[in-house]
Amino acid sequence: HPNAPPRTDPAGVLHATTTFFTTQLNPSASPPISHNSSLPWTISSNPDPMSLHSPPASHHNTEVTHLLQDYITFKSQIRNLKSGKATGPDGLANETLKWAPDHLHSLTFSLLQLLWKTQHTPSHWMQSITTLLYKKGDITDLSNYRPIAMANTLGKLWTGYICRAVNRFTERHHILSTTQEGFRADKNCHRQLRNLINSIEDAQLNHKNIFLLYIDLVSAFNTVNHTRLNQILQLL
Repeated sequence: HPNAPPRTDPAGVLHATTTFFTTQLNPSASPPISHNSSLPWTISSNPDPMSLHSPPASHHNTEVTHLLQDYITFKSQIRNLKSGKATGPDGLANETLKWAPDHLHSLTFSLLQLLWKTQHTPSHWMQSITTLLYKKGDITDLSNYRPIAMANTLGKLWTGYICRAVNRFTERHHILSTTQEGFRADKNCHRQLRNLINSIEDAQLNHKNIFLLYIDLVSAFNTVNHTRLNQILQLL
């Protein structure tokens, strides 16, 4: 238990774990971003200023809706569901949905389009079963465990359906910074490593000093403030 002796009884283990991860997954509120003030990444005097571009808001819903109406892309998403994955609270395996008859796929596709038009997500689709994966180090230190949420299959299909359309939208309109390589199609860490090696070799060839800064953000996924994240998405 945080700041206390280890607990071994089931109820104590559950309480210690719940207390630790509830605190970790709820970062403190951040001050709101003002649309009128200069954003940190746009200030020209900063070392690496950048601009975030977004098409007119009137085109957003129309174009994303059009992308969501692509049944061929939806079928591709169904086919690419990974097999052998643990199920969520609904007990529905990816294989069941993947190998279902075409008319069920068509009905599911129509359902997702209806949900998009009504801006509704079924509440039970957002439920999940959380389990902890041990990483390394002291087994009594909860920070050495990684929480994994086993979500409902239809919920994952629904969020993936939206994510795929939004990704295509952002790439088409060049909204994201060109320096971001993670979680994007046709981009990867190898390209970033090559850029780093090129910089080092160039500095050595031209007898120039080079300064490198490596930052490892602890629990980066867990501690992102959702209010601030929503504000940045609105700015985009």
